[in-house]
Amino acid sequence: MKAPLFIRNLYFRYFFQVKKGKCLFIPHPGFCKLDKASIINYKADNCLIFVRYLLENNLYADKELVVVSTTPERAQNEQAFCRENYPKANIRIIPEISRIIKAEWASSERIFRSEDSFPIRKKKGQKYICLSYYPISLKNDCYGPQTMHLGYRAKLTSEVDIMVSSSLINSQMDSVAFEIPFYKFLPIGKMRSDILLHDEDVSFVRDYFKTRCGDYLFAKIILYTPTHRDYENTIFDIKRSILGFEYDKKKFEHFLQENKLLIVCKLHPHQNTEVVDTELPMGVVNFKGSENFGLVELMKASDILMTDYTSTYVDYLLLDKPVLFNFYDKDIYEEKRGLAFYPFEQICAGEIFKDEKSFYQAVTTTLKEPKKHARERLDMLEHLNTYHTNVCEKTYNAIFNE
Repeated sequence: MKAPLFIRNLYFRYFFQVKKGKCLFIPHPGFCKLDKASIINYKADNCLIFVRYLLENNLYADKELVVVSTTPERAQNEQAFCRENYPKANIRIIPEISRIIKAEWASSERIFRSEDSFPIRKKKGQKYICLSYYPISLKNDCYGPQTMHLGYRAKLTSEVDIMVSSSLINSQMDSVAFEIPFYKFLPIGKMRSDILLHDEDVSFVRDYFKTRCGDYLFAKIILYTPTHRDYENTIFDIKRSILGFEYDKKKFEHFLQENKLLIVCKLHPHQNTEVVDTELPMGVVNFKGSENFGLVELMKASDILMTDYTSTYVDYLLLDKPVLFNFYDKDIYEEKRGLAFYPFEQICAGEIFKDEKSFYQAVTTTLKEPKKHARERLDMLEHLNTYHTNVCEKTYNAIFNE
């Protein structure tokens, strides 16, 4: 017979001793499950980036590293990768099984998470560090009438020891949204910035899409990263275009071909895909994840970002490339969820569109004048993503050399 939940919680809380030097890393489950992020394909998740930083800089001699994966099979593959590439490291990859994770965090000295909305219980001698998965929220995250569906965030407790943030305004906003004291915020940046600012050859990403597109020839990639629509979560019988607005398919395809453009759409992990039309026009592909690369490589391989109310925009500012904003549902989004900045257009360093006609105008202007909003992009970078250099090193020194 299974023991009652409170008995099991007591068991994990009191019968596992905290081990000095043991660190548990829990990446964002959306990145791991849907985007296929792992200790191998690590560049989009801050927890995984930090683990690889420790491994690649030999900062593991006095540490036991435990990393959460997804399935037992994937955990085995990642463990084999670690044995081959980091044979001296004391690292274990565990599957995402609740009882295993609970046992590991009950005995870990430091617990690192990428997701900032997961309650955790802590014992004496433990520290809980949230690395978060975004540089700053552009949507309303405050617990209130418009976001009652986000009630799980109210479960966050003051047991969080450190919230790593990317700017002063990010610290202030999250402190209010998650009811975490401001003094617990550490404004030194997000790990993903180190990867975005690091020069690397990502031509293999373009080659991947050239192979996937066959005879369709393109010169530039527009990466489309729409946020999820909470108001679409319960819709299953209505379809909309992948861009949200209606368009003339032949005219749309002709415009993309004429300008040699490929739109790569990466839907948000929380998006209800049932409402998105799967019949795509030529020149548009829906990227559903790869075990070889993820969002960071997509951003670096693309020429233009097309987005809406998601913080991918703030990450992309580091690359100093043009950004387009698709506001086809801005009115309803403001009503149902709300935005963190008003008027929102003031933080948008790029062309804005909301329908087919304005889409053509925005893209044409951006292609002709790619540096039109360069000054605004720099201003927004300094405002929204202030701290973005040597983040892994600064985080390590702040946490392990305290």
